[in-house]
Amino acid sequence: MFRSVDHALRFAFELEHIPIIAQVDTMVNTKAGGWRGLTTHDLHAQAALIRRRVDTFPALERDYLKAYFGYAVDRHQGVLAIAQWTILQQPTGVHRRRAYIRMVEQFCGRGSVGGIEEIRCILKCRKSDALAKRKGVWSCLDRLHERAITLAVREFSAVGLVPAFEFDAARGILG
Repeated sequence: MFRSVDHALRFAFELEHIPIIAQVDTMVNTKAGGWRGLTTHDLHAQAALIRRRVDTFPALERDYLKAYFGYAVDRHQGVLAIAQWTILQQPTGVHRRRAYIRMVEQFCGRGSVGGIEEIRCILKCRKSDALAKRKGVWSCLDRLHERAITLAVREFSAVGLVPAFEFDAARGILG
């Protein structure tokens, strides 16, 4: 059992890019992972189980989790889908796709070092307008994060991967 949904998702997305080393010692004698007494094959099987569960989520939540926890191709596809969704959530006006991609990447903690100045330059607006737009995008992403994590808690606790917690939306915490 994992400590939390965040722990389970990070585990699954990180382990996906680590190859299984097929050695006799790994499979028979030692506990290669050294983690909870599981072999490398067991760890990869558990990660695949979590990923399969995530793949059954609705498209928006699945893409968000890929953008937030994924690597390389998964992350890029998720970021593009979520950026398109955030554009549709914003009021009418000038929308530059690249700026929304940067805002989603920054929200997911994988953004470039340019920060708000980079977004301002892409949008070709004042800093206050860029801050307001980023605030609107991040509030949409906060709501989406809450929905995706609540769904993951429900799904993962049903199969015993994480302890059954309830999300307290008023306080923004699990407990």
